[in-house]
Amino acid sequence: MWNASSTACLFMVTCETDATNQSYYGESRLHYLPADPARADSACAVAMPKDGPVHDVQWSPAGDYFVVVAGFMPAKVILHDDKCKAVYDLGSGPYNTARWNPFGRFLAIAGFGNLPGDVVFYNKLNKGVCKQMGATRSGSAVTASWSPDGRHLLTATTAPRLRVDNNVRIFTYYGDKVCEQPFDILLEASWVQPPPGTSYEDRPPSPECISKATGSPSGAINGAAAAAGGSTAPAKATYRPPAMRSLQQHLQAGAAAINNGPTFSLAYDNSSKPGRITQTGKQLPPGADFVSKAAAKNAKKRANKKAKPGGEGCVDGQEDDEAQGGPSTSGSVGIDAAVAGLNQQMSSVDLGDADASDAAQKRIRALQKKLRQIQQLKDKRDKEGPGALECEQLQKIESEAAVTAEIQQLGGTL
Repeated sequence: MWNASSTACLFMVTCETDATNQSYYGESRLHYLPADPARADSACAVAMPKDGPVHDVQWSPAGDYFVVVAGFMPAKVILHDDKCKAVYDLGSGPYNTARWNPFGRFLAIAGFGNLPGDVVFYNKLNKGVCKQMGATRSGSAVTASWSPDGRHLLTATTAPRLRVDNNVRIFTYYGDKVCEQPFDILLEASWVQPPPGTSYEDRPPSPECISKATGSPSGAINGAAAAAGGSTAPAKATYRPPAMRSLQQHLQAGAAAINNGPTFSLAYDNSSKPGRITQTGKQLPPGADFVSKAAAKNAKKRANKKAKPGGEGCVDGQEDDEAQGGPSTSGSVGIDAAVAGLNQQMSSVDLGDADASDAAQKRIRALQKKLRQIQQLKDKRDKEGPGALECEQLQKIESEAAVTAEIQQLGGTL
C-alpha cells in the first residue's frame, strides 16, 4: 500500500498459525519500507500498540500520515507519520475499520461486521493531533465511505454478509444522521463520482455545527456533563480526623461500586486514554518482531527442557531419537552425557552476590533429595516390576550414576 506521494510503502504479512495459541486466525504484522534507497535503514516492522491482529491500516490521501487499528478487542488506534513514527494515540474501543475523507482532514474510526457499529469522527490538526468531533452508531453496518466533498459518511448493510435489515445510512462529519433508506436486498452501495472538472474545497469543521451536535451519544453525554458541572457548585468537604479518612474513602468506594454497577467491559478500556505519543519503541528491521514475546519465551522454555539430561518425558526423548535417526544411547555413554549436562547446568547457575559455598551446599541437598527419590523408584521397580514405572521414572533411575558423581565432585556425602 503506497502513500499518495509514493515515498513509502506498507506491507501486511500474515501467518496461518499463531505461535502463542491466542487466536484461531493466525498472526499478522505490518512493515514499513521507504522508497528512497538513502533511507533504507528506516525500513522497520511497525510497532504494534498491543498483541493481536492488524484489523485495518489506511494512508491519508495527503500521504503524510497513516492510521493503524490493531490488537485484541478492545483494539488500539494509533496515528503514524510518513516516517513511521507514532505521533498520536486515539485510544481503544470496538473498532476494526478506519476511513479518511478525500482531503485527509477528517478520520472515521468504526467497528463493523460482528461489532456494535460505533463510529467516531476526528479532525486531524497540525502535527498529527486529533480532536474528536462526534460519535454515532450504525448497527449491523458492513461498509463505509466518504462523500466526494468530504463532509458526509455513507454506511451500508449489504448482502450476503447480512440477508436482513439491508439499508443505507448517511451521517455528517460530526455524527448526525441525515437519512436512512432500507432495502429488501442490497448488494453494494457507493457514492456517485462527480462529473469531470468538478472540484470541492477542503473546509475545516464548522464550530456551530459541532457545538449543536447534541444528538450524538458523545454530544449528549458531554452536554449533560457540562450542564451538570455548570449548575452544581462543588460541596465543601467535611473535616474528618486522619484516622477516619481511609475508612471513609473505603466506604465511599464501596457505595459507588454498588450504585454504579460493574465497570468491566470487553469493548472499552478506561485505562487507555488518547493523547500525543512522545516516546516510541525501538524500530526493528522487517521480520525481526514477527514472533511475539510470549512465543519466544515458550520456545526458550522448550529448548531448555530438551537440553536437560535424560529429558523430562517420553515425547522429548522420541523427538531426539527421530532427529538422530535411531534410538538414544545408553550405558557409559549416556552416563557421561548426563554428567556433562549436570555440570553444564551447575555452571550456568547465576550466584550473584551470594556465597559460592552456600550455593554448593544447596545444590548438594537437592541432589541428595533426588538420590532418595531414585532409591524409592528402584524399590518400587524391584517390588512391582519395571512395568509399574513411567518412562520418565525409568530415565530418572538411569541418571543415578550421574547424580552420585556430581555429589562426590561437590564434596557431599551419599
